[in-house]
Amino acid sequence: MHELKESLQYHIAITEKIRKITDSADFRARWQLERQILEGNDDREVLFQKIAEKEDLVEVLRLVCLKSAVNNGFREKDFMRIKTEVWTFAIA
Repeated sequence: MHELKESLQYHIAITEKIRKITDSADFRARWQLERQILEGNDDREVLFQKIAEKEDLVEVLRLVCLKSAVNNGFREKDFMRIKTEVWTFAIA
């Protein structure tokens, strides 16, 4: 019984941490953008805006990878723009 109680407390603590993250406005906005990318309803300029606003580089690259995977890559023009802007962002 003691082990079950400890296990329950452990799972409740994990659930509370997950809920705290998933209830945040930042998480919901990121999730919505990822969903739009997966559905093909995203505006490609959002990516460039995130790069220009110097958002977290890992998050930006994650979105770039998701968009690339969903769309079988980028048009060369868009790829070169992303490459240039990310490079500028990374060294700034």
